[in-house]
Amino acid sequence: MYFKSLIYGLDNLPERNDAYREELENIKNKNGIDTLYQMLKESDPKYAKQVNMSDEKRIIRALEVFKASGNNFSSMVGYKNKDYLASTFSIHQFGILDEDRLLLHSRIEERLEMIGELTGKIAKWYRKDNAYPHAAVMDELGDVLWFVSELARQHNLSLSVLAQNNLDKLASRMERGTLQGSGDNR
Repeated sequence: MYFKSLIYGLDNLPERNDAYREELENIKNKNGIDTLYQMLKESDPKYAKQVNMSDEKRIIRALEVFKASGNNFSSMVGYKNKDYLASTFSIHQFGILDEDRLLLHSRIEERLEMIGELTGKIAKWYRKDNAYPHAAVMDELGDVLWFVSELARQHNLSLSVLAQNNLDKLASRMERGTLQGSGDNR
């Protein structure tokens, strides 16, 4: 998915609308996620069939896109930004098929350890406001990007949606003053 986004560009979707998101959050809190899912089924039945009915982030984003553009989400994905690599360069992709699933899984575990180690170091440097060694980070980032894109692909997740979800999470933390600290539920 990462390579697909890099090569073919990201979907050109409307910006987030915090006021409408808050309205949808209030509806969800009052009536439950099922109400939002029904709203999605009415505005975009095609996407409603694709998304898990308890995936509130995707449901809210799809409703938000519909509100902002008047177009349903499913009609807006797949139409790519014109500034993408494949429009400028001749792209050749190579892959290695590893038949041994145990070896593949051990490599994934290694990548997870690398990601944890890398992010831990960066977080420590960031919290202390110290510069981190760019060369060491650059050596590991390619492996991290591969792992994230592969994990997203295996779970049929779009990297652009993952990125937007993370931006939304960080914006929420910023609004609540909980960017610093640790833990998922802050």
